[in-house]
Amino acid sequence: SGAVAAPAHPQQQTLLVDARGFEPEGIDPKLALAAFLRQAYESGWRRFILYRVNGQRLISTAVMGRSDTDDVEIDVYGTPGEYFGAFMQGGTIRCHGNAQNFTAMGMHHGNLYIYGNAGKVCGYASKGGSVFILGDIVDRGWTNSVNDPRCQDLKVHILGSASKYCGESLMGGDFFFGGLYFDKQGQLRTQARPYRGTKLLGGASRGNMLFFDPYHRLDPHQYTHGKLTEMTADDWPKWQTMVEATLMLAGVVIDEENGIRSFIADGKTFPLTPEHFRLIVPSGGLKGYESH
Repeated sequence: SGAVAAPAHPQQQTLLVDARGFEPEGIDPKLALAAFLRQAYESGWRRFILYRVNGQRLISTAVMGRSDTDDVEIDVYGTPGEYFGAFMQGGTIRCHGNAQNFTAMGMHHGNLYIYGNAGKVCGYASKGGSVFILGDIVDRGWTNSVNDPRCQDLKVHILGSASKYCGESLMGGDFFFGGLYFDKQGQLRTQARPYRGTKLLGGASRGNMLFFDPYHRLDPHQYTHGKLTEMTADDWPKWQTMVEATLMLAGVVIDEENGIRSFIADGKTFPLTPEHFRLIVPSGGLKGYESH
């Protein structure tokens, strides 16, 4: 049909979009969901709920406008295709399920929430942005990414874990990996390791990766291109904020007693204190490239 009618009150009205029938990609707004979103944005819409999504690519604020899209909010139900949230320049996108490969690729700024897993090469060449993933990711997460001072700080919160080559050629950003999952009874559990693969931070020059590792399962062979570093008293409040934000988004209860905050995993109480976490930073060498 024709162009989408303009909303009378853009910040109060929400456009509901049934994604059935949209092709995986394309430039015709009658056929491609990304093109339709751009058309709706140009008509004045800023709030969206997309449902019955099934493989459509590039669901992102990047397709809207030619500059910042900080006033856009999108909720997605179903299974989006690749490039979910890629090239975002503002706004908030929430995926109430799993995402696929190239999630958050080239992200500039904005807030991206994945309430499930994401695929390979998440965050490739990102410059900034806040990302929450409440499941696991696959290999080569945030390869070639930086923390551009002209953007929002790059902060990545992952409740689960990543597989091999995570942070390859990384040049900045703060990352938290919980190594956690919910069992079939809904109880929070620790994974076998907080990082599932090897070659962490291969060829990286900057960036910080914090792992919840109360059992000391993170093996030095997994981060031969990184090094364990101590957290200072000034560092911990920043990391505690990231950890708590991740847990709270996942619905984990955080208790407080005598000024110490804690949560339960594996049926045990873990105080939110530095000794249960390990901070890995790049060692500064180029050895990562020799392992390919």
